[in-house]
Amino acid sequence: MLGGGPGAAAVREDGREAYYLEGNGSTLVWAPEGLGGRKEKLVLPPHLPPLSWGAGMAWDTRKGVLAIVSFGGEGYFYRYDTRRRQWIDARSLQHRDLASLALDPQTGGYLSFSSRNLELVRFNERGELEEVQSLKDLLVDVDSTYDKGNRPADGLAVVTGGAGVGVVNVTDGTVTHIWTLDPRGHKAQLTYKAGMP
Repeated sequence: MLGGGPGAAAVREDGREAYYLEGNGSTLVWAPEGLGGRKEKLVLPPHLPPLSWGAGMAWDTRKGVLAIVSFGGEGYFYRYDTRRRQWIDARSLQHRDLASLALDPQTGGYLSFSSRNLELVRFNERGELEEVQSLKDLLVDVDSTYDKGNRPADGLAVVTGGAGVGVVNVTDGTVTHIWTLDPRGHKAQLTYKAGMP
């Protein structure tokens, strides 16, 4: 999965199919032949809330479910069935601004990061909120990654791989910090900082 924020993308493991957000994150695009091929805009049905400010996506290719989180206002967790090519549902995020989304390979659910409140947010596979954990006191040196008085921590994103969970900060296209998390033990370690020996 590539990035958070408008322009976020999810690419199948072999690169032959992709989904990405255009504009202000309000348009989901399907690229059936990969990012360089033809594309088709996917329209939400009228019974679902309009998509705007889509901020992150994760694609469970085993189950054929693409998940998207949006921010601003109420915010929603959307699910799209990539096999049937139809929208499944949308759940309210209850005004929680989420900056990224990652598939949790351990549970089949999802992990996200609230940039405004520095929280790790856990969802089950249906997109239902399961847990919110504050990371404010766990992420050493996080204050140096953004201006607390003027904006949220938009460069921070949650990432997963194998059994690991991490938070990565990207500023001006450069990774500046990586923290590895033990969310169940409520611990975090700064494992990379640009310029750190």
